[in-house]
Amino acid sequence: MGILVFKNSITLALCLMSTSVFATNCPQHYFNGQEPKLTIPLQQDQELCYTAFATGYSYSSKTAFYSAEHLTKKNVAAAKTLERIDSFHEDANLPETARAELADYKGSGFDRGHLAPNADMPNKDAQHESFSLANMVPQLHANNAGIWSDIETTTRVMATKYGDVYVVTGGLYNASTQKLKNRIPVPNAMFKAIYTPKTGEAGVYVSDNNADGHYKVISVDQLKKISGLDVFPGIPAKAKAIPAELPEAQRIKGKKAVLDKKLHKLKNLLVGHLG
Repeated sequence: MGILVFKNSITLALCLMSTSVFATNCPQHYFNGQEPKLTIPLQQDQELCYTAFATGYSYSSKTAFYSAEHLTKKNVAAAKTLERIDSFHEDANLPETARAELADYKGSGFDRGHLAPNADMPNKDAQHESFSLANMVPQLHANNAGIWSDIETTTRVMATKYGDVYVVTGGLYNASTQKLKNRIPVPNAMFKAIYTPKTGEAGVYVSDNNADGHYKVISVDQLKKISGLDVFPGIPAKAKAIPAELPEAQRIKGKKAVLDKKLHKLKNLLVGHLG
């Protein structure tokens, strides 16, 4: 199915991110309070702590390298009661020179793709924070609204079934990565790593950032090998080495859900056209 092999991606991916030399300020978003770790030392980045997720941010790429969540059954239920209100914005928590801008995406042909999804957010404040450009990477619409949306839905189903899961989401890059406005790198693929405390298992969905609708499941150790990022430093070695049999990505069901998705797509197209 053509999942990219990122043999040369570590150099670029790690250049887009840097290690944190300080203890996390928001341990509640990470399993065992341990944020994702890079396997080689690089320049320092900035951790952004939000209500329902945390982001490891790169000044050089002006994007999040990952966003991390402790997704609970309670949060999923609360999120279902909220109407989606799009509020994409530049993040004032970052230095002006390090921020992605709305203009970077305008007319690019790419969605502003959430890492921590809006539909995971339990209240309006968290929902607004999820629309920060610090929580975005460029995604093809066919991927963002297609298989990636299905993977996000499946993750929420897992949180509901097991009570809670820990999730780390990001992009994968290689040496030929294109950039929006020569500023914002476009991921060649997306990953969503999931650890389920109840089962003690972890796995990673990986999907090329294209329209083919395919994905594969790999282990946490495999993700570390291709990206240089240990997404769950605090989980057992066995859980890192053996990929969980993650559920098949679920399609959104029901006429209303399909209609809502189509209307949202139309709204985004109009917003993009009008600027």
